Amino acid sequence: YAVIAPKEDDALPIEVTGRATFGDFFQMFEPPFLYGSGWNREVDNTEQLVVVISREINEKVFGGKDSVGEYIEIGNRHYQVVGVLDDYHPSPKFYDVTNGAFSEPEDYYIPFNLVASLQLDRDGNTNCWKPTQEDGWQGFLNSECVWIQFWAQLPTQADQENYLSFLNDYANQQKQLGRFERPLNNRINSVMEWLEQQEVVSDNAKVIMWLSIMFLVVCLLNTIGILLTKFSTKAGEIGLRRALGATKAALFVQHILESAIIGVAGGALGLLLAFGGLQGVRSLFGDDFDNLVKLDMNMFLTAIGLAIISAILAGLYPTWRACSIQPAVHLKTQ
Repeated sequence: YAVIAPKEDDALPIEVTGRATFGDFFQMFEPPFLYGSGWNREVDNTEQLVVVISREINEKVFGGKDSVGEYIEIGNRHYQVVGVLDDYHPSPKFYDVTNGAFSEPEDYYIPFNLVASLQLDRDGNTNCWKPTQEDGWQGFLNSECVWIQFWAQLPTQADQENYLSFLNDYANQQKQLGRFERPLNNRINSVMEWLEQQEVVSDNAKVIMWLSIMFLVVCLLNTIGILLTKFSTKAGEIGLRRALGATKAALFVQHILESAIIGVAGGALGLLLAFGGLQGVRSLFGDDFDNLVKLDMNMFLTAIGLAIISAILAGLYPTWRACSIQPAVHLKTQ
């Protein structure tokens, strides 16, 4: 955490959260840039006071203009802006699920080595398995405390095996020095494996998902029954149209289109109900759930597409029954 000093004298300071990282962060996770870019390894090695800020901070401090090259005061130190991120809200925030899988992204990013050289305050997860032997900041750095998260980009199986071998060799070397007393347990996880291991999606959410699928199946069965009844009452009309020359294919297309229209109507009604439910959740829990509880365009199109496909699948059997009607039987009854 830190405080950004505003440019205007009458403006209040801005409380922000930051992330200390190496420049490779921006190449690995590819956050979108509005202006500028990240920094290179030379900046990491020389501990230059540079910063990448979020779009929101850029609008508050610089009015939304291209601020690359400008200076910003963070925690009583002046940093040169080298980049401004565009809207960036990964959900879940996979690169830091330890401190909050669905928390807001950071407001600014600085070179990692500045943490030690400037003795910056940290706010994150720290685990120690031995008491600190020395006092002060250097004592903390020399302690058996884990407070850094590592990510590695290993595109091939050979890269993964080599990296795991490197980790095991390092651990064995440290064992000879009296550290790492437990048996080797080094593993390399993909992003999805890591999210599953950290239980980002809770068991309750999975139960709700399966209940939703079961509810969808029940709705589809009801839809099949309704369409069977609807098409059965049109048996006389269908028989007459068949006698007048209508083909089975034409009747099939017509009734499938009717099913699709029902799906569109049902999907639209479902989206309205979902939107109302999400607004209710937001009113209960506030702005903390804005990026988690939302109905974006992808979800909108998915819901409409699922509704149409489900309605068409539900209408296949009733449509087949309707197209199998023998015209002569119903013409005689008329």
